[in-house]
Amino acid sequence: QLALYWIRDNIFNFGGNPSRITLFGESAGAASIVAHLIAPGSENLFKNGILQSGSLDNKWSMDSPSRALDKSQQLAYLVGCNRTQMKDTIACLRASPAQLLVDNIWNLNLNFLEFPFVTVSRDKNFFRHKDGFISLREGNYAHHVNLMFGINHDEGNFWNIYNLGNYFDKAEQPELNRDEFHDCVERAFAFQPDLVRNAAKHVYSDPNCTDPSKRTQFYAEQVNQMVGDYFFTCDSIWLADQFRQNVERAGQVYIYYFDQPSSANPWPKWTGVMHGYEIEYVFGVPIYNESAKYTKREQILSEKIIQYWSSFATTGVPRLKDAKSTDIWPEYDGVNNTRWMYLKGGSHVKPTPSRKKVECDLWRTAKDMEYHAYKAELLLSSAFRMSLTSVLLVLMLS
Repeated sequence: QLALYWIRDNIFNFGGNPSRITLFGESAGAASIVAHLIAPGSENLFKNGILQSGSLDNKWSMDSPSRALDKSQQLAYLVGCNRTQMKDTIACLRASPAQLLVDNIWNLNLNFLEFPFVTVSRDKNFFRHKDGFISLREGNYAHHVNLMFGINHDEGNFWNIYNLGNYFDKAEQPELNRDEFHDCVERAFAFQPDLVRNAAKHVYSDPNCTDPSKRTQFYAEQVNQMVGDYFFTCDSIWLADQFRQNVERAGQVYIYYFDQPSSANPWPKWTGVMHGYEIEYVFGVPIYNESAKYTKREQILSEKIIQYWSSFATTGVPRLKDAKSTDIWPEYDGVNNTRWMYLKGGSHVKPTPSRKKVECDLWRTAKDMEYHAYKAELLLSSAFRMSLTSVLLVLMLS
């Protein structure tokens, strides 16, 4: 945020316009842009945002205060700083060697695709007593910004290789039978109630399966899509749907679906278009890295993406210099205009119907359940503090 203030105050000296600042980021960077939409101190500091495969509503991107405290206490225990008084614990952690903290930070009891320390939903400084989760649900964030949301075809595979390695950490195309598919659901979504896990097994299952014991690529691909949908894709679509609803003079919204495998990718071909794979195209790697021997269609796609991104940063609308009718990127509002831009090499850059309706309805129901549990936790915590205050007043007056 401090950097944004500096840019606003100094960009004119570099030939820039302080009223046309664009933030863009991938994964956690995309989630950070949403955090800036919520933060009161970031209001009017940027005009456009490009969110590549990420949103602050992603399970991995933001913790409740209680979860952040739990992780901190776990780390304190691991490095020998578990003290009775919180101030003593904090003092001990601050005095601990940095390497000791780094060596133990990944030994916390973490869920699937959970990171040790992330943005906390409530604080006194950045969110200024606002709540990140509640602000997202109630639309309490800046709406005057133009937003571009991005989705990659194979968001889940990267994480499955690390978290479900016995099934996915292999050179050849993974194949699963139905029991192994169910095991992946149980492990990836262990933090969800049985109702949600069973629903996921149903939604992502093969209705034409006649031999549950037979291993197929279908079930492996469904785990890829399922993990990508819950942890990335569906939250981006949800925010895109909500952003302009019941808001006058809201910014414009655009969505892309990136589906171009890289010929320079050192990973097995079956991994597909994984999380983060659009980045090299955004920065023009296929154009200038001649030694990697990118194909001509990959170079052309990179040129188009650079033009789209640059145009969006300049005008708030992603356009090509010499656009054909199929290259025109449609605006998205989630109601009347629901097309995305399909980004793939060759002649495949074109508008496409939105996807993932059934899958995202499932995960939004799960997110609703998580949100209601979070609100209940806040109410319980508030009631406890009020009760404690009442007891103290009674003791003081008696």
